[in-house]
Amino acid sequence: MLHGTVSVVLPTLNRYDVVLKTIRELLSGDPASLLEIIVVDQSDEPLNLDRSCEDPRLRYVHTPIKNLPRARNIGARIAAGEIVLYLDDDVTGVRDIVARHRAAHEAVRADIVTGPIFEARDHPSLSDAPRRAGRHPIPEPGFAPGGNASYRRDAIFRAGGFDENFTGGAVGEDAEMSHRVRQGGGTIVLDHQCGIIHLNIQSGGCKNESAEMDRLSTRITNCHYFWHKVGDRRASTTQILTLIRANAIVHRPASGGLAFFPPDRLPKLLGCWIRARRRTRVLLAKPQTWLSA
Repeated sequence: MLHGTVSVVLPTLNRYDVVLKTIRELLSGDPASLLEIIVVDQSDEPLNLDRSCEDPRLRYVHTPIKNLPRARNIGARIAAGEIVLYLDDDVTGVRDIVARHRAAHEAVRADIVTGPIFEARDHPSLSDAPRRAGRHPIPEPGFAPGGNASYRRDAIFRAGGFDENFTGGAVGEDAEMSHRVRQGGGTIVLDHQCGIIHLNIQSGGCKNESAEMDRLSTRITNCHYFWHKVGDRRASTTQILTLIRANAIVHRPASGGLAFFPPDRLPKLLGCWIRARRRTRVLLAKPQTWLSA
């Protein structure tokens, strides 16, 4: 293990052009901080990154299983750096992000460092948004968003790895991992200098469920699982109600008026909830370790 070096892990899914831009921006940064970029590709067909980006620091792994926490664990397992930095594949403003995360870890002994994630639609001037982060103080984070979080590699293994029972969009997987790190005595630090820009590309990524009801079902399942594993009933219930409301807005009458949840979908919604409860009971009865120290 090389002291102070950073392995960047980029889980990606069907976003060749997008992830290639992110990789090139990362490679243009401080070479002393970046040990390697590990692309964990869950795409339908393997990406031919070697032809487009010839750099010895780029490592590529293809897995046919579409599961974000599993992709994170694959990256952590093969990472050679002391620090593992997870980034979304559709981000920019990351030329110096590796050096910034490394500096944050050197300044304070934290298990996880996270930074602000700005949405591109809110910050059209991409070069200015990270600099403005200090003007808008953010409370100490209850969790580290998975799209911009660096972990001490040994902390990932002590916590048992990311929970691969979160599926689809994997809502809650980063919060649940943060909870386990803290339960084990670990610390999370927010550094305003570690801001990035999220492009929020609408194709690929975790958006691999085909139908609206399927997405709603998967998110309800993830929220219910998170609720029972972490014990945060209020947060999960709020998330579920927000999802139901969002689904209702999609079905706002063409003539206007109040949004409503389509009555014909209520039986399906109830079925989602019942299946989520059953699945949670089964999963929590199984071992909860994916990586061993």
